[in-house]
Amino acid sequence: MRGFSFTSWGLMGPPGYFQNSGELAIQMVIMFCLSYFLIQRHFKGSGFIEKSLLILGIVTPVTTIMGASSRGSQIAFAFIIVMMNLKRIFKIKTILLIAGFALAISVLIPEEQKDRFTDMGEDRTSQQRLLYWEHGIEMIKGHPWTGVGYFNFIPYFSDFYPEDVLFVNPKGERVAELPHNILIQVGTDAGYPGLIFYLFFVASVLNRARKVDGDLAYLNKGFLWGIVGFFLAGQFVTVAYYPFLWISSAILNSSDKIHVGLKK
Repeated sequence: MRGFSFTSWGLMGPPGYFQNSGELAIQMVIMFCLSYFLIQRHFKGSGFIEKSLLILGIVTPVTTIMGASSRGSQIAFAFIIVMMNLKRIFKIKTILLIAGFALAISVLIPEEQKDRFTDMGEDRTSQQRLLYWEHGIEMIKGHPWTGVGYFNFIPYFSDFYPEDVLFVNPKGERVAELPHNILIQVGTDAGYPGLIFYLFFVASVLNRARKVDGDLAYLNKGFLWGIVGFFLAGQFVTVAYYPFLWISSAILNSSDKIHVGLKK
């Protein structure tokens, strides 16, 4: 309703896992990946209403990602667009589509959001996150086997690095936030063992998803790319334990069993 004008909080979703604009945008990246492959599978054989719904399934997550003002999700979204079209990236049709898409997004994004990309790494928000990451790595190295404790990043950082808290909360207190990075989050929570297990889990999900036929193949691709998008965007948001990854992984695992059942 605000016409893509810029606000510091981006877009807020309903209470829960989607309320924060960055977390909402990550879910929209996953939704876009699913819609992208569903439209490939079903668009030609669909009627007007079905085609309209499929198009909305592409348009609505994209506009939400743009409106959310979350740089991490926007970077993940751009990466996924390029990688999903990598094999045909130099075809005229693909170049024109991506160029038109990029032009439309450029028009929609307000100048303030473009400035955030220009100032990335130099603005105070970026500087704060770099400090979280730098000291987060120190925490992991200092407590390699256990980390500093589950969700103990905030009190630990506030106690040991108070001079590097650049923002104050509504009460005027200098209190740290979560590290804005899923790997730093897991590593400080559980040390190297937890971090290795987390990385192994993500890698195993991406590696063991079987090739399936028909609609399941397109759903598989959508969820797999959604996990890639989640992982990339998660380098800028603290969502390691959010259900985005776990639900996608569970559905991918179920699709393997469904595929085996259909073969039988």
